[in-house]
Amino acid sequence: MSNRDGEHLKKFEVWLSYLVLSIASLLSFLYFRLLNRTKIVGRKNIPRQSQNILLVSNHRSLHDSLIIGVAGYFPEILIYPSQAPYNLAAKENFFKSWIVGFILKLCRTIPVERKKFSRGFLFSVISLLKRGNVCIFYQATRSFDIAEAKGGASFIISKSNPRPVVVPIYLEGTEKLFGGGPGLKPKLSSYLPRFPWFGRKITVAFGEPINFENILEDEGNPNPNDRISELIVEKISSLASNLHSSTKNPIPV
Repeated sequence: MSNRDGEHLKKFEVWLSYLVLSIASLLSFLYFRLLNRTKIVGRKNIPRQSQNILLVSNHRSLHDSLIIGVAGYFPEILIYPSQAPYNLAAKENFFKSWIVGFILKLCRTIPVERKKFSRGFLFSVISLLKRGNVCIFYQATRSFDIAEAKGGASFIISKSNPRPVVVPIYLEGTEKLFGGGPGLKPKLSSYLPRFPWFGRKITVAFGEPINFENILEDEGNPNPNDRISELIVEKISSLASNLHSSTKNPIPV
């Protein structure tokens, strides 16, 4: 294949990715926002840039990254597709079929093999931040316990240069839309909308970007990653508490 053919192929892949991403976004908007009651809080806290944003969220369903993408970036994604975040998905859950895997890759989904999850892979995510935005689940698995934190997110934050803009996200009720909630082994029904297909309430709350500089600049702290994870949990727990507090003091959208 000549260089010119390679350039044409690359342009076609970019165009195809935009087309698939746009269709997926429109269908997701229809399901999440119109057929179901999706409450979005703090959307203004997401900087409108195409790289170096790390979206850090709790994890309750197999489709959380799709919900986050629509809640945070639709309809802007139709005009600025480069802002759409890359997301990580378990290879064993989503990439069994090459057709589904191909479509997911066009939607900026990166397969992760749990057994081969390593520092090398995390460094590849750090490199990805230099040319795009990334969504990651700090629990590393679906869980109702928002205090449960693994080390992936904190490692990425501490090793990145420049530091990414870290936006905390709290999800609530997303497991109501699909099967395969926390603690359940994924099966075919886990990937399909649950009946009834409308009227369910979910919430997506975006917090203000987290400042980790005091932790990272503290030379007396030999292991800042633990404190970074703790701060992530604190911020997301605060988002959850604010949502459950009196409606007389709503969080601005």
